[in-house]
Amino acid sequence: FDGELFVLCRGQVLVLDLRNGGEFVRSFGEYGGAPGQSQWGHGLATTSTGLLVMSEIHGERLQVPTRSGAPVQELGGCKGSSVSVRGQQLYVARSGRLACFEVDECGVD
Repeated sequence: FDGELFVLCRGQVLVLDLRNGGEFVRSFGEYGGAPGQSQWGHGLATTSTGLLVMSEIHGERLQVPTRSGAPVQELGGCKGSSVSVRGQQLYVARSGRLACFEVDECGVD
């Protein structure tokens, strides 16, 4: 997604959308347990279709918002500190363990 950069600000529970070398476009997110909120977001990745995948530690879930921040899906029971998407594989790491999921199985793409 040409020129887009998303940055997770862990202490503020915000995702910043930046363009063209750092130009601020918008931010989204707030503290809480509802969709679109986060309890200490920790990792952020982008799928091939442009959705974001955010891991959160205290909420023990992965959240999948659109690039504008609208909630799409939540994957509960998945406590992870780092998240990465490579092709059709979703990787979640936590405390020296790695879990791998097919993106289609999670309904993310």
